[in-house]
Amino acid sequence: MNQRYEAKNSTAGYRYTVLKEMRRMLTPLRIGIYLLCCAYPFVYLSIVQDDYSIRDGLELFTFLLDGLPAMVFAITAVAVCSGAFAEGLNHRFLIYERIRQPLGRLLRVKLTAHMLLTFIAFLLPMLLYFVVAYFLIPHYGWIKLAPYGMVLPQGMTLEQEQMERYTMTQLLEYGPWVYGIAYACWVSLNAAVYSALAFVLLLILNRSFIALALPFLLYTVGSFLVPDRRFYFFYSVFPFGSVQQPIWVLMVPFAFLLLLCTVGLLYVRTFSGRMSRLL
Repeated sequence: MNQRYEAKNSTAGYRYTVLKEMRRMLTPLRIGIYLLCCAYPFVYLSIVQDDYSIRDGLELFTFLLDGLPAMVFAITAVAVCSGAFAEGLNHRFLIYERIRQPLGRLLRVKLTAHMLLTFIAFLLPMLLYFVVAYFLIPHYGWIKLAPYGMVLPQGMTLEQEQMERYTMTQLLEYGPWVYGIAYACWVSLNAAVYSALAFVLLLILNRSFIALALPFLLYTVGSFLVPDRRFYFFYSVFPFGSVQQPIWVLMVPFAFLLLLCTVGLLYVRTFSGRMSRLL
């Protein structure tokens, strides 16, 4: 009975520490910058809407994400939390924090908070973009869409064409909400993994700039080192520039990122006593 009570208290304390760590990262300045970044696709759309012919809500949704948001995705994922963590490492704050609790638990709490906050930070705007682009704008006519300019293959309906347009739009067969929520979660999950990769690299490498830049270089330059363009890292997150592929194709670059994070965490766990960042 006592063991069960202690385990329950330990779990509750762990959750509280994660939430406390998340709240500590939510400063007014960061929230303000975050809201400005989230507003960028709408501002850009309002400026250039007359220069483009957009067919439907699905194309409008991809228009909001393609271009600059897709280009800086990895940087943004890293910047949500890892920038603050890098600053803390540079000022040796981790040394003082580990006095109050074991190092392993401290790192688990920080990594969990980083990934969870990054996931939420991407999930909320992704869902907002989908609802506005797919439902609100077509319904209220805030932007003039041009569906009648589409030339469909003989016998194909608009709904069938949408399902075959991009990778993951296969899920439109089960309804737009299934696609919208699944794709928003997919982008957010990738963002959380890129954030975790930067977190691990910050522990391993002594130069914070290199550790923060490597996920972005992998996302961009690393994609062109892959012999098969189906497995480009940026196409895994924003598959709008290639023909539709089976959904499992997106999992290959994602699995590679998970492998990198796992190897990095094992390295940190094995050699933490020799790493200058943690001493």
